[in-house]
Amino acid sequence: MGLSVEWRRAAVSVVAAVAFGATAWWAAGGEADAFVPVAPPESIHFAMKQNLELIGDWLADKDPTSAAETAEGLAILAQMYSRSGDAEWRERVAKLRATIEQLGKQAAAKDIEAAQQSLKECVRLVGQLPKAPGGRNSATADPIRPAPTKAVMKLMDGAYSDAKATRSLKEFEHLAYTVAETANFASHLRSDARWRSAAGEVRDAVAAVARSAADKGLQAARAELKNVYQRCEACHRAYKREGSRQ
Repeated sequence: MGLSVEWRRAAVSVVAAVAFGATAWWAAGGEADAFVPVAPPESIHFAMKQNLELIGDWLADKDPTSAAETAEGLAILAQMYSRSGDAEWRERVAKLRATIEQLGKQAAAKDIEAAQQSLKECVRLVGQLPKAPGGRNSATADPIRPAPTKAVMKLMDGAYSDAKATRSLKEFEHLAYTVAETANFASHLRSDARWRSAAGEVRDAVAAVARSAADKGLQAARAELKNVYQRCEACHRAYKREGSRQ
């Protein structure tokens, strides 16, 4: 299970304070190398289901604005998920992503009833997608679609917060891999060498935590993830300070 709406609301406030900025300043299509997934598809599948549940909570709580923000992160997850399969697989996930984007627009327009109907369709489409696609493709040179910085940071922060709270080792692994894949996604959205290096370091470190969690146990894995994420947040603050001086 994911965090409650109240905990998620607090997490959103924290990440908004340390994010690089609220606007999308990514360089669209600037990556030269192929995107190679680092997370098992089943981990991203798990994260998508969690975020769908969270959107349902936001809508039930009559908070369409937060539902729309969560849908932004869900669309990013769908984009990452599509990279784990072949061309046919990516087409199937593209249909899901289009429905997610429709849901986000409806929620942003405060049309809760329409958003709930789109949510049901998203749940159905995710349920039809296997956790591990056939015909897997390890890399694709297709460009990453730009995403708002704030949405990427919220997605990463939400997965990290859930990883800290879960009592399930398997859920921890899924969530840690989601953090790693989100950092991987971020590394491909800007050509800045320093940015790409920092995001790549977070990706590799968190992926290592996820891989070793079963051997080290939940408590030790949590401590390692916390150390990695503290370095990540320090980098966020440094970029924010630099941005404010420009």
